[in-house]
Amino acid sequence: MKYSAAEIEQVLRDNNYRVTVGRSQLLSIIMNSNAPISLKSILDSISSEMNRVTVYRALNDFVNSGIIDKIGIRDNLSYYEYAHTESSHSHKQHHHHIICTKCKKIEDIDDCDTNHLNSSVISNSKKFKKLSSYTLEYFGLCKSCA
Repeated sequence: MKYSAAEIEQVLRDNNYRVTVGRSQLLSIIMNSNAPISLKSILDSISSEMNRVTVYRALNDFVNSGIIDKIGIRDNLSYYEYAHTESSHSHKQHHHHIICTKCKKIEDIDDCDTNHLNSSVISNSKKFKKLSSYTLEYFGLCKSCA
């Protein structure tokens, strides 16, 4: 789905952000990406007038407010994806990723029942009582690289 400028601006307003050209451009790149997008790709796509520090700050703000998710993969690479459904501004269902260790291709894993694992982690923990969030990424070779 291609998000319009009006939809992107509404997401910013709904999350109490002032609509600026830079924020709109950055969020547009992420929201209109069909897959998680790398920091390098974001920086390559951003207008040269936008300072890198501003980009990093905006990305961190968007992650902290739940607009986007940050996917950390090996080698300190970061990818970002829109964290909301197309029909509303509520969070999309929690999902995981499988990542190719060679070409860095990322695929969503939507049907991944981790309830038993989560319960086991907490019941076996000596110092923790409750999970507030978690990430789970799988690594391997995609069909093109295998």
